[in-house]
Amino acid sequence: KNVILITSGVDSGRNFFKVCLTIHSKDENPKVQPNKKSFSKQYLNSGVKKVIILAAVENCCELYENVKEVFEALKLDEIDFVFCADGKMQNASMGMSAPSCTHPCIYCEGRYFSKTGTWDDNRTPRTFGSCRQNALKLEKAEEKAKIPANFMNNIHQPLIGINEPDDTETLDVVPIAGLHLDLGIGNKLLFKANALSGTEIVSS
Repeated sequence: KNVILITSGVDSGRNFFKVCLTIHSKDENPKVQPNKKSFSKQYLNSGVKKVIILAAVENCCELYENVKEVFEALKLDEIDFVFCADGKMQNASMGMSAPSCTHPCIYCEGRYFSKTGTWDDNRTPRTFGSCRQNALKLEKAEEKAKIPANFMNNIHQPLIGINEPDDTETLDVVPIAGLHLDLGIGNKLLFKANALSGTEIVSS
């Protein structure tokens, strides 16, 4: 029996905040165009012909409060899905500060130093449990102590992975945004990894 994978995509463009969904079988090849005549086989599951639009809200900014209201209305927490979005939407959906913050990565707790463009050596992976705990600690902190950077920039409870166990890493639910991987810097990092490892971890 095929395992069904549901992918939820979220984006804000052309003055519309959109939540879309695609359904895949685990054994499908996403790059092979089906050649059968039936509609279910004629188009790729990842293509625009099979995208299911769950919500399209006009003049809606990518703010946590807006995203929370839309997600709750759709009851997304009642299904298991893989979450796909750009960096800004990932941070908002995880209840984090903007990507320009001190701890901007949704996958680890590394600290970014904007003045030097460097990171510290903290490679601790973020889990849904750590995100929830940090947000709760910030909420309960005294007003003068509510400095987001001191709580790994978890300023709200995550809107995705609500039913995930505390030890589930965010990377298991939120894949790295493909848009950012396709940038030149992404290629340079991957090829540098090849050079450092002495093996071809990644091929072009």
